[in-house]
Amino acid sequence: MIDNMQSQKIDSVTINEDRFSFDISTSEFFDTFTSESSHTIYIWIVDSFGKSSRKYTKTFEFLFNSPSISVTSPNFNTFYRTTDKYITIDFSIKDLDCTGPISIMYKLDSKDQNLLTTKEINSNEEYYFSEKFYFPSGLSESHHNIQIWCYDEHNKISNLEELIFLYKFNSPELAINFFDNGPYRRGINKTLHVEGTVIDKDGLGKVTVKCFIDDIDIKQTIIDIVNIEEHPFNIDLQFPCKLNESFHFVSIIATDENNKSSSCIRKTFEYCYSSPIIDITNKDNQTYIKKVSKHLTLNGIVQDDDETGRLTIKYKLDQNSFIDLTNINIYSNITMNFSERINLVPLQFGNHSIELFAIDDDQKVSDHKYLNFKYVDQILVMDGYSRKFSIGLVLFTHLLGFW
Repeated sequence: MIDNMQSQKIDSVTINEDRFSFDISTSEFFDTFTSESSHTIYIWIVDSFGKSSRKYTKTFEFLFNSPSISVTSPNFNTFYRTTDKYITIDFSIKDLDCTGPISIMYKLDSKDQNLLTTKEINSNEEYYFSEKFYFPSGLSESHHNIQIWCYDEHNKISNLEELIFLYKFNSPELAINFFDNGPYRRGINKTLHVEGTVIDKDGLGKVTVKCFIDDIDIKQTIIDIVNIEEHPFNIDLQFPCKLNESFHFVSIIATDENNKSSSCIRKTFEYCYSSPIIDITNKDNQTYIKKVSKHLTLNGIVQDDDETGRLTIKYKLDQNSFIDLTNINIYSNITMNFSERINLVPLQFGNHSIELFAIDDDQKVSDHKYLNFKYVDQILVMDGYSRKFSIGLVLFTHLLGFW
């Protein structure tokens, strides 16, 4: 007899010398137990004459089985903010009590416990389930762990399982849609234009696009990210004042507020210095009289689009070597006049030429310009009726402007 329930007769008893054993069917008793508790079994013997032995007692504890849970999702998977909305938790549950609801619980990073889901168990077999755990909006970039357990309708708690995963923020994605490789000319081209797009799959925050020429930080622009679509940008990069004539590169990189950076895009461009421009404004093939014009005033203009530096004007008479005529400081690309005298006294009479060019600080050379002229002792004019010679007054007056 169990507790004060109705007594049962044991029909099958195994006797071994002075010992005996028997089995008691408990299902009809245990099915009536609704909670864990202590119980007593009373055992006695009645002989054929109806004589009873004294009763022996045995006490036992009635307990419910604890469910067991096993998480089969792999650890250390990587998930990205916004791109990945949730992690799938695959798990199995077994409860030998065979019946009743099972509540599956979780804790994220050992914080408050929450209900993941509830499942119904109706046998002692293993049940397999899959549930989605949605990432909270403020989840930090780090390794995280989800502790998972369950309990049944009797509040029997299972073992504790742990699922570890890596949560990362997205790096911005940078694309360049327009970039001109040049050549760019100093003074003429002031800036280099860049157009592109930025995508940040985090869907919010700020992205800073930084541009470098060689290793010089030139310019940056900040883009407000409002969704996961393309955000266009355009930047005009001003050339450094000391940039040398060569091939250079532009480096462009995007960085968000979490210091996540895109791949660096590098583009090459050509940067050139301008050659100076020179021209002679004197009329060509003029005649100069020795006794009237001892100097030739050479007039002209120069221009340099580099807008900086110093020009040296060089010239040579006939087959002589080039010598410096004058120096001109350049401050802008405006045309500048020059007027310099060349000594004619040492020249022999006849036809002569002046060759002229300009060279700047960077050894950029202009085109060569030429001026031809005639140098004579005097100009003789013959009267048609008499053989009298005189100095051509008109020509003399004209040439006074070159003296």
